[in-house]
Amino acid sequence: MGRTFYSPAGGAYFSVLLKNAENPASAKNLTVYAAVSAAEAIGETTGLDIGIKWVNDLYFGGKKIAGILCEAVTEGEDTHLICGVGINVVRPKDGYPPEIEDRAAAISDFTTPPDVGELIASVAPRICGFPSRLSDGEIVDRYRKRSFVCGKKIRVAGKEVIRTATALAICDDASLLVEYEDGSREKLDRGDISIIM
Repeated sequence: MGRTFYSPAGGAYFSVLLKNAENPASAKNLTVYAAVSAAEAIGETTGLDIGIKWVNDLYFGGKKIAGILCEAVTEGEDTHLICGVGINVVRPKDGYPPEIEDRAAAISDFTTPPDVGELIASVAPRICGFPSRLSDGEIVDRYRKRSFVCGKKIRVAGKEVIRTATALAICDDASLLVEYEDGSREKLDRGDISIIM
């Protein structure tokens, strides 16, 4: 969607390459798995109870502290998955740019920031464990426990329009079930949402 992740010095920014994926569609599953893995690792490292905003943003205190982006890439006959993670560890000295100041935060805003290397060493190996021995259902259950969008009014950004809806549930495939103002429902398996209230 042409967006960037503001990444000043002092943050944890890294990518994990998972070679020879069995199914390119598993990039979506990797996103869910990585969100849970990163949230749990940050929580264990800092003591913060990290929430997930569907589908790939990590929040604390009502503000975004981390973002995840997973995609499939093809090389010849092989398909690989790349998981990029950006974690705001220390607030920039000059603060965040005005366009994100109201919604961005760093771990240091809430607690003593961890060592960046140690934080990456906690998060990256978990992501490398994908696919793990856990069933998809177990991963989605852990995802649901950290999700804070259900029951909220949201804006759903589509290709051409932005619609208002209520987030109803995280489905078993980690899609988001929403109900629009006209009463129609849709399962979102990708896209961007923002919380109104």
